[in-house]
Amino acid sequence: MKKSLVLILLCIFVLISAQTPDVVINEFVPKGASEWVELYNTTGSTIDLTGWFVHSVEEGDTFILSGTINSNDYAVFQLSYLMDNDGDSLFLKDNSSVIVDFVYFGNLGAAPLAPSSFSCSRITDGYFTGDLGNDFNLDGTPTEGAANDAAAAPLNATVAINEVDPYPDPTTNPDSIELYNTTNSPIDITGWFLCDGDDFAVIGSHQIPAYGFLVIDEDETGIDFASRDVAYLFLPDTQRVDQLGWYPDYNDFTYQRIPDGSAPHNGFDWASCGGGTVLFDTTETWGYSNGGSYVVETPIIVNPVNTLFCTPFSNNGNIMISFSAVENVRINIYNINGSLVKSLYQGIGESTITWNADGNNGEKVSLGTYLVVMEGENSMISRKVNLIIQ
Repeated sequence: MKKSLVLILLCIFVLISAQTPDVVINEFVPKGASEWVELYNTTGSTIDLTGWFVHSVEEGDTFILSGTINSNDYAVFQLSYLMDNDGDSLFLKDNSSVIVDFVYFGNLGAAPLAPSSFSCSRITDGYFTGDLGNDFNLDGTPTEGAANDAAAAPLNATVAINEVDPYPDPTTNPDSIELYNTTNSPIDITGWFLCDGDDFAVIGSHQIPAYGFLVIDEDETGIDFASRDVAYLFLPDTQRVDQLGWYPDYNDFTYQRIPDGSAPHNGFDWASCGGGTVLFDTTETWGYSNGGSYVVETPIIVNPVNTLFCTPFSNNGNIMISFSAVENVRINIYNINGSLVKSLYQGIGESTITWNADGNNGEKVSLGTYLVVMEGENSMISRKVNLIIQ
């Protein structure tokens, strides 16, 4: 009953929030000596802006508007240091102090924080779904008073920001970031971009193997992460595919998504990124699967023709295991202590099997990390999976 009530309330909220305002905050520049906000009239009539105002919650400042804005036209206002440089909540209110539109950005919301010379822009003029992460993206060529042309923000994390160390010992290590390929095919990330809201850096020539990892550091990117930052990842055409924030937590080790590549991908701080649930501050695992390490008594010799892919556990405790074996193999599930939990398969060929761990088949197991191991006569391949909810 409680679950049904939550779903009903969520649907009502989406219906309300998806109604496009008459005037929207269409584009804005939060940094530099020439901060500005562009408004866009989504209606077929001229609107009088006299007595309307833009309010910055974080800075506590207000800018009074004036004049009119024509149908499907723009009005640009120079604000002069109104917005906070790490993130802010920007509200547009009419002359009765009724909220017309708002945007949360940086470490306070899903819209990205624009570095100097960039704007934060709706994907197209007036684009409004109610999802700030999807509605806004960075634009390296701001279109002040003209049609927006920002790339989309699918936030689909084909490559995910998987591990970050924002403040290592500066005398021994630079800032580092690990990217994880969430797909079953190699991905060339040459020319992709990283951003922390201060700098926008091109990634060099790299390819990440299927379900593989790439660690790059400050020496390559020039990006120096800080305690209030959000890390953003972009395709070469500046589509935003992932973002990860950690404010106000201060890490002891490294921030890691567990399981690797976990959602949400539209978060902006410790809480919204799943802090304590799928985002953890734990011992570094650079270049390896997050969530712990395993000791294997015999050397692992991987036959490259054998493949093993695992999905994360779904809410009902299922895991899909796909494999291709050119030799007779066994597929077993082990717990973190190395004890055998379940023997799933023995044979040769290509197939997909399911392990249900929620108890429906009398196999209920405890929450935690498990190892899926495919063992052959001359090879062994392992994949970690995490059961986080049942």
